[in-house]
Amino acid sequence: MTKIKGIIYDLDGTIIVTTDLHDRGWIEAGKCLNIPIPDEFLLNQKGMTDEAGAKLLLGEKCNEHGKKFVQIKQAYTVKNCDIVKLLDGFPEALEQLTEKGIKAWICTSAHKEFITAVFNSLPQLQILADKTVFREMYTHGKPNPEPILLTAKLMGLDINDCIYVGDAYNDYLAATAAGAGFTYVCKNPRDKDARIPANIPVISNHTQILSLVS
Repeated sequence: MTKIKGIIYDLDGTIIVTTDLHDRGWIEAGKCLNIPIPDEFLLNQKGMTDEAGAKLLLGEKCNEHGKKFVQIKQAYTVKNCDIVKLLDGFPEALEQLTEKGIKAWICTSAHKEFITAVFNSLPQLQILADKTVFREMYTHGKPNPEPILLTAKLMGLDINDCIYVGDAYNDYLAATAAGAGFTYVCKNPRDKDARIPANIPVISNHTQILSLVS
């Protein structure tokens, strides 16, 4: 087995609890523009950039409404990001990974404005401020592998020596396409996405990642 030298984390739903926040942001944008927001969309857009999510929902109408739709959604999430909390065990896991000499970075679909607001709300994450790849840094978002490959490059690591940790099917697809290992964050077994293969490691507390890199 290849020795793991780097852990690349998704942010939303992985390091921080934001699923409800982003869902509410999409719903708020839908209300403002009189656009219905199906539950299926809220599931399928997880891991995508906001722009890709808008295109997924709006289709041909994205050219007309997409920009405003995304602006409303993003404004809502930035304004309300003070409710965001860390998932269990992340600070402890990060400390122990560092002690083991394993690099830890963030690769997210979120925009810089949201990340800055989150880091201001959660000072424990400031240590990763210069180790975060965000939406403005790449062209094609997940499930395209570009963001993960860029992150590994900035870490100075071969992608085969990295694990991507995420909470969404699009995270799994991006990691697989990049050639990285994947670990699935799922706090409640009832919420497990059936599209993610059963042989993929699942963690509900971040300290569990330590057993996968020992």
